[in-house]
Amino acid sequence: MITTHPVTRHPGAAWLYLGSGLSSALGNAISNVVWPWLVLHRTGDPAAAGLVATCILLPSIIVAIMGGDVIDRYGRKRISVISDIISAVSVVWLIAVDTTVGATLPWFIAIGIFGAVGDVPGMAARTA
Repeated sequence: MITTHPVTRHPGAAWLYLGSGLSSALGNAISNVVWPWLVLHRTGDPAAAGLVATCILLPSIIVAIMGGDVIDRYGRKRISVISDIISAVSVVWLIAVDTTVGATLPWFIAIGIFGAVGDVPGMAARTA
């Protein structure tokens, strides 16, 4: 039995796939710039912005090492969707924390790490 890929069966699906990948990559790129910038804006301390960027980067590297196994085990589509959900939740979480108790440096680090954990496996899943 010959089957075709879902994208070839539904030509419009290719545009949805490309659009979702683009919006996810754009969101991650913006987040990578805005997170340290917000810390710099709030604290006025470039060292604090650098600390946040470093604290977000290090877990991303660790998760990147394990990401391939996770993608193979659970599937590209599932990991891609979960990754985007994690990223969205981190942004909403930061907004909620800031409006309720005020976002401080530890909050920026904790929420940034949470959001970054999903980014690398999601990017790898979409690429695969």
